[in-house]
Amino acid sequence: MPQPDAPPKPSVAAPVAAPKNGPVKMDVGTLRIPEPEATTEYLVGTRDSCPMLNVTLAGVSFPRVSGGSVTTDPERRGTRVHLTPKEVDACKAAAAVRIVRRIGTDTKFRGEMVDIRTPGFRAKPGDEWLAKHVYMQPVSVEVRKILDTEPEAMA
Repeated sequence: MPQPDAPPKPSVAAPVAAPKNGPVKMDVGTLRIPEPEATTEYLVGTRDSCPMLNVTLAGVSFPRVSGGSVTTDPERRGTRVHLTPKEVDACKAAAAVRIVRRIGTDTKFRGEMVDIRTPGFRAKPGDEWLAKHVYMQPVSVEVRKILDTEPEAMA
C-alpha cells in the first residue's frame, strides 16, 4: 500500500559555522523590529492576604512591594507596568486556572500556588482562587502626571 506524502518540512536557514575566534555575528539588515502595540499602564501586585510576596502571571510579575533600599526609589505597594489588551487577557486567563493553597497551621503556614490543570489535581478545603489575592488596576492619567513629574513647589 503506498504511503501518503509527508507534509513538507518548513524551510530552515542553513546553519552558519561559528567563527573559531571572535564574536558571533548576525545580519541585522534582514531583521524587522515590530511596530509597537498600544498599551495601558496598570498598577499590579499581591494583596496582604496573599501568602506569596510575588506572583507571576503570563510573564508579568505581581510583587507585594517594589523599590526600597536596593534602589533609589522609595518602597511602594505593587509596581506599574504597561500592558497590551492581549497581555491583560493572558494574565486573566492565567489567574483563572490557579488557586492558593495554605499548607501548615493557621499560625505557621506557607502558601502554594497550584494550577488546577495539573494532572491529579484535587481541590482541598480552604483552597481559594488566586484572583482574590492579586490586583490589576489601570493608572489614571492624573495619577501618572503626579507620579512622573516633579511636583510643583508650594512657594
